[in-house]
Amino acid sequence: MDPLTVTALSGLLTTLLGSAAGEAGKSAWNSLTATTQRLLGREAPATTALEAAAGGSPAAIEVAAGRMVDAAAHDPEFARTLGQWHEKTTGDIQIAGAGGVNNSVSGDAQVGRLIQAHTVGDITFN
Repeated sequence: MDPLTVTALSGLLTTLLGSAAGEAGKSAWNSLTATTQRLLGREAPATTALEAAAGGSPAAIEVAAGRMVDAAAHDPEFARTLGQWHEKTTGDIQIAGAGGVNNSVSGDAQVGRLIQAHTVGDITFN
């Protein structure tokens, strides 16, 4: 398993804290915080940064992801557990519909107006 990057972890944490992740996101977040506390301790920099990120601030999420990646670089057990958590959670969130979007137009399609998106609000055409 490749080591996690700050960007990959930050992206997943942002998704989990967004409303689109729903119950799957809440469950994954709770699992991550419990695992981090258990393996690193309640006062570890990664743990406290993760707690600070719970409010959804992009800067706090980035700091938490950085601290967790740093902790993983120094703790093989945490690295293995975090990698497994990331892999499982990414799959769970995509299954729940909050992950990536894959839109495509193929064949001999002749498209006049096309919108490809994950979540769309009100749309009007003029």
